[in-house]
Amino acid sequence: MLGEIIKIAENSSARIDNGTLFCDNWKVSNKEIVDYLFQHNCFENSIIPDDVKLGDIINLELSLSKLSTLGFYDTCETFIVKNKYTKRAEPFYIYGNKNPDIFVAKYATIINFIDSIKQIAKHTYSDATNVLNAIVYSDKKSVVICLDYNSNDIDNLIDEKSKKLDFIEKALCGDNIEKQNLFINELIDFIQNHSGELKEILMHIDELYQDCEDAYQFYISSFSSNKLKFEINTKAIEYTSKIQTVINEAQTKLIAIPSAFVLAGISLDFDKYVLPLNAKNIATSLSLFIFAILIQLFLANQKNILKIIESDVNDYKKEFNKTNIELLSEKFKCVSDSLKNQKNRITIITFILWGIPAIICLYLIISTIINHYGK
Repeated sequence: MLGEIIKIAENSSARIDNGTLFCDNWKVSNKEIVDYLFQHNCFENSIIPDDVKLGDIINLELSLSKLSTLGFYDTCETFIVKNKYTKRAEPFYIYGNKNPDIFVAKYATIINFIDSIKQIAKHTYSDATNVLNAIVYSDKKSVVICLDYNSNDIDNLIDEKSKKLDFIEKALCGDNIEKQNLFINELIDFIQNHSGELKEILMHIDELYQDCEDAYQFYISSFSSNKLKFEINTKAIEYTSKIQTVINEAQTKLIAIPSAFVLAGISLDFDKYVLPLNAKNIATSLSLFIFAILIQLFLANQKNILKIIESDVNDYKKEFNKTNIELLSEKFKCVSDSLKNQKNRITIITFILWGIPAIICLYLIISTIINHYGK
């Protein structure tokens, strides 16, 4: 029926005076609306619905107070007074408002912001003038926010400011607890430096928005840096542990090398009266080479493992941009040193592994030649 009430105002000589909507010379086009207005006690002049007929031209005096309960408001200020802290769920109309969509959008933004303040507040209360107040505190700091505003505040809320207010509202009501706490602290600091008036917040929303954005960007930067350091440290420890495992596995098996060479040395026959290249010495030398081949297979496997670890480290480093190279190099220095040391150990062990059998064979051959030609 709100649409029919609007048609009455549009199709008559309408004016507002002292809380009454005068609709002069209205041609009755719908009897149902007359009955509806009568049932809701909207008539201030004497109108009997049964006496009204279609096509009659009548004068209506309608109570704006009663019309407001049906969604018809004379001014934006009246609408705000009736719906200051709760959105009207039913359709409504503001007489004379030339940009209703813009007004409603700005009004909704302010209501949403007030709801976010109510959500983070530890306590809310209404003062003697029915103005809502909210007590907000964090980190041992507290402020009282007076949530009063009027139609001028809505009119002054330009589109850019409206977006910033909406951004802060979403952060205060969002699921990101860290972001919410940062914005609450910035809101409290802002109020302590200005005043606890919603009007003040709306007037200086640019400043509050910038403070909140700066605080959050600083937090993100710090958090990302700490997270990166933690990740790099974790990976460095992980790769160092893998290299250390390779070393430990090698130690348990390579301990057999000196034992084998000692036993071989004891078994060799160095008696000057016996030919050095005898069956016993040859068999012992061959066994040393067979032993060296078996150990060499193990060493080759360890080298392959080190190559895989080194490849993984290089692939991991490629994931980072140039700004993180210095941090990465610093944290991965121990990994590089461990890889280098382990490769050097395997190289030394390989020389020892093949050097001793080679020296023994060379000695036996030279001794045999000397022994043969010496005679």
